[in-house]
Amino acid sequence: MLASHGALSKGMYDSVKMIAGENIVENVQTYSLLPGENALEFALQLQKEIAAHPEDEYVVICDVFGGSIYTALLKILTEENVVLFCGMNMTLVLEVLMMQDSTDDAWATLCETGKEGIKYFNKTNLPCDLESEDF
Repeated sequence: MLASHGALSKGMYDSVKMIAGENIVENVQTYSLLPGENALEFALQLQKEIAAHPEDEYVVICDVFGGSIYTALLKILTEENVVLFCGMNMTLVLEVLMMQDSTDDAWATLCETGKEGIKYFNKTNLPCDLESEDF
């Protein structure tokens, strides 16, 4: 599940679907917190779904650590079949969808992979030679 303030989760879903294919995202749901809505109501609704399907594994990726969605979703972490990631980015989402292992070590590795996808560049530290024909 992708959860965000505004339409970020829907946009991320669309982008991942374009890159990885429709079959990769077929079980992905999105939640967009819109103005006037309450993230806690969403979390409680999700908690009911999780309780009704204890055999399923739920991986939730939210947009920002410390935000209202993150805070509300902490309430569902009492279940064994739920993992919550914060700091949604495309590298993290793609890695979660492609992973084969769901151990604590694998989850920790995914966090590192997501972080490694964040870089900055300016004219003094370009990632490649822009004049090169290989670019």
